[in-house]
Amino acid sequence: MNMYKEVDELMEKNFGMNLKEFDSLCSNLLKGDNTLFEKIYLSHFSECQHYLCKQHKISMEASYDLTMDTLISFRKGLIAGKIQYGNLRFLFTRMAYYLHLKKQKNLNLLDKEEYQYLQSILDKENSAIK
Repeated sequence: MNMYKEVDELMEKNFGMNLKEFDSLCSNLLKGDNTLFEKIYLSHFSECQHYLCKQHKISMEASYDLTMDTLISFRKGLIAGKIQYGNLRFLFTRMAYYLHLKKQKNLNLLDKEEYQYLQSILDKENSAIK
């Protein structure tokens, strides 16, 4: 009975799939069959989006964009053979969070660059006034 619980938990961590089904769907994905992609979307998209909103205080719109970008990256990783069966739900969610962090870092850099640019314009205007 304990073995069945472990199998169920493993399948839950992998969008409801066992290893054989995952391998088959990955193989089919390479042939253009998007069943695996659709399965991930249907089973985890909104859960990931809500997790980002609740745990990391990200707006619903931003979490949607992050989750969609992650879905596309995840699909590319599956096609490239870089994503293996294990704890796919966790991997997907962490990818979305790291994408958020990366975008935040880029925004902060952009803000700093924009500030420096605006400051240089103000400095030029101030020197022209003198």
